[in-house]
Amino acid sequence: MGSVLGTERSRQKQREIEELLDQLPPEIDLDKEVPFRSWWLFSVVGALAAIPVGMKRKSLAPLLIYGTTGTMLDIIFGIEEHEKKRQDWMKEYIAQHGSRRADGDSRENWEDPSSGFGQEPDPWIEAKRKN
Repeated sequence: MGSVLGTERSRQKQREIEELLDQLPPEIDLDKEVPFRSWWLFSVVGALAAIPVGMKRKSLAPLLIYGTTGTMLDIIFGIEEHEKKRQDWMKEYIAQHGSRRADGDSRENWEDPSSGFGQEPDPWIEAKRKN
């Protein structure tokens, strides 16, 4: 039951992100606007906790276990924080500049600045429309 609720929450979160992306102009590159800041706290704490335990047991297993667990936690929390910052930045941008949806125009109808003509349909968007 818990995994079903977690899946539903992640779907709802994904829908919220897609709605925000629909309201942003296509020329905005979120990776440049909201850079990823890496975490290192749990890796350091795991390594520092593993040193005395490893010395007491005369083994490198605690370093392996605590170090990899700390690294996993750093990755998980870093990605979650980055997603929150991106969402907050998108909401702030839309609040300041207004939504493009007010014109009745959605992201799928805008020209793609990377393509020369802007007439080719995006295969990702086409697949999304079919589903």
